[in-house]
Amino acid sequence: MCRVAELTKERLRRAAAKIKADSSMFTGDTGFRVFKLDHSNIRAWNPNPADLEASLFDHQDHLLEGRSEADVLYELLLKLGLDLCVPIEKRSIEGLDVHAVGGGVLLACRSFACVSSDGRIGF
Repeated sequence: MCRVAELTKERLRRAAAKIKADSSMFTGDTGFRVFKLDHSNIRAWNPNPADLEASLFDHQDHLLEGRSEADVLYELLLKLGLDLCVPIEKRSIEGLDVHAVGGGVLLACRSFACVSSDGRIGF
């Protein structure tokens, strides 16, 4: 266990409690997110040049098992260089779960139903 991380989380909790206790009119959010560095959620692309067709079919399911939508979403946000502190809401659009990042500036959907038969993204 990382002692520095645990100390930091406790200091944030105490500071939030103090803000709420000292400012009765404060109604803001004092929550925080904690991220832990882990291996990628996406399988590495290592094609077999002798059998590229089989490699393509093997890589159709390119996300590792047991990873949540949130795991994949945050990894993609990091890879895009986006701020992890922006609000992320889960919305339902046409019956599909869609993550709206930054008030809808970026929409993310892991369902194949978000892609039309001609390959365009849409609902």
